[in-house]
Amino acid sequence: MNLQKWALLAEILGGIAVVVSLIFVGYQIQQSNEQAALNTTALQVTAYQQLIDGISEFNTQTIQNQELRSARIKVEAGAQFDELSAEEQEIFNAFLYLAYRNGDLAYFQFQKGIIDEERLRSGMGLLVNYLALPTVRRHWDERKEGFVTEYRDYIDQLIEDAETPE
Repeated sequence: MNLQKWALLAEILGGIAVVVSLIFVGYQIQQSNEQAALNTTALQVTAYQQLIDGISEFNTQTIQNQELRSARIKVEAGAQFDELSAEEQEIFNAFLYLAYRNGDLAYFQFQKGIIDEERLRSGMGLLVNYLALPTVRRHWDERKEGFVTEYRDYIDQLIEDAETPE
């Protein structure tokens, strides 16, 4: 009879140990999920900060670089690339490639679920504004083959949407 009491006690203690272990595992899973959510948020913030930094760099370049500023003013007034000086063409071409690449980065982050569509559109604002200019649209059409199909299609759709009156 004494042995049965010990067996019963051992069984009760074993059951309690299993319950405590399950509670501990549940707590660890909860902590892991919370950490994963924090990591995801940190990644999203970092990704969006990269986009903002790219836009800030474009603005800084425009402020600091007279040739770029001159080229932008001329293109915004309707000038063709061949109407720009050789230096303006070179600097504006490089500037547009940076804008395209910044847009490509934003689109990639969107595809991977790092940023949502609203952030994507916000990050694309600068590029979309430039693509409204006929000279820049022609530039894009001549150079877009250097980008992945999904991004090209997305940009082309943005252009088409901008050209379609509501």
